Amino acid sequence: MSESRPAGQNGQSDSSGAARATPSIQLAYIGPDGQIFVRRFPSDTTHQLTWSWQDQQAQYPPQGPPDPEPQPAPPSMTYSWPTWSPDSQQLACFARQGEDGPASVYTVAADGVESWERANLGQGAPIYGNWSPQADMFTVLVQRGDRQLSLEAIGIAQPGKTRTLLTGAPLFWSWAPQGQLVAAHVGDNETGRVVLLEAATGSIVREVSTGPGTFRVPVWSPDGELLTYVERGADGGQTLRLFDIQSGKSAPVSQAGGMTAALWSPDGQALVFSSTQRQNSLLSPALHLLDLSTGQTTTLLETPVAGFLWAPQGTHLVYLSVDVQHSQLRWHRYDRTTGESQELIRFLPSREQTLQFSFFDQYACSHPLLAPDGTLLTFTGHLPDAAAQPATTAPTVYTLPLTPPFTPQAIASGSFACWNLRTTPSPTA
Repeated sequence: MSESRPAGQNGQSDSSGAARATPSIQLAYIGPDGQIFVRRFPSDTTHQLTWSWQDQQAQYPPQGPPDPEPQPAPPSMTYSWPTWSPDSQQLACFARQGEDGPASVYTVAADGVESWERANLGQGAPIYGNWSPQADMFTVLVQRGDRQLSLEAIGIAQPGKTRTLLTGAPLFWSWAPQGQLVAAHVGDNETGRVVLLEAATGSIVREVSTGPGTFRVPVWSPDGELLTYVERGADGGQTLRLFDIQSGKSAPVSQAGGMTAALWSPDGQALVFSSTQRQNSLLSPALHLLDLSTGQTTTLLETPVAGFLWAPQGTHLVYLSVDVQHSQLRWHRYDRTTGESQELIRFLPSREQTLQFSFFDQYACSHPLLAPDGTLLTFTGHLPDAAAQPATTAPTVYTLPLTPPFTPQAIASGSFACWNLRTTPSPTA
């Protein structure tokens, strides 16, 4: 189903000449009313992309005489987890009517003019979704029943139905950088496996491991030739491994402890990874780096880390630590050239932001917190000086420059935000 939406409302704008001359980066966020907005930089213009039923009625009231027996208004439509397509032309999101209504997957044009219902999920509860590299498919994790997780694919050119690819719990997956392969990690220690799937058919083309260890997402190298995962040996020990897609062979990288997460550098020459000391812990005692050119593994940081992300240029990383005494999270910037680390800001995250941090390796490629040009970091929540506000106060969407003096800018009230995946030509004013 395709439908037109009211045109977005522009916020303040810099000179139109500057907007036309400078590549644009775009930040999607969820406002306090459950609608999706996009903020464009450097023009500082804001567009609303989605609208509840009540919003549309207010802006476009019905014409003609009033209905003698007016029907009750349908529940308000709210949206969550906006996910930019790789070409930045549209966003996928989850939509729901009211609190208990059926959920759907929608896509919305980046200019907000049109939206399309791609699939109705019925009584299923969507949890997470991501795009194929060609933006022709969208995969979504759906909870169906109390303990049943289902990985389902939606063909953008053939909306209406989803194709079930895998079922089981837990379930994590990632798209190959090119082509139509999906790497999936499904099941617990006794029944778990790591497989490669054809997304179009759901066919398993290769079984990578029948004994995966404690990790979440199989991570592809940028060229799509290597896959990173954790395997559990017969003695119970765990090893971080690299799997060669062409040969089907794997090689060990490092011993692993509790939960292990890994992310490739943008140029594919380095792999940063961490392991918690305990399976249920969210903190890793150190960050390690594998240099693919030398095969050497070194320790970057020996400090408790709650999550980490590569800057798009690969020159530095940002990572999270926890101030337990004050119940605050702290962003840091690590410079690979100098080996120096610098604290950027402290904050209290929103509920959605906390969920994203808990699975940061899954969200790193689909919902980036670092702008595609590497200049800005986004986060949602409260700054420490605002922590004394009532618990009902809506969280705020912030952007933070990654150059001194690291002064945050409050963008809007909102619960979640993420950047588009690449810079785009700025729209003309």
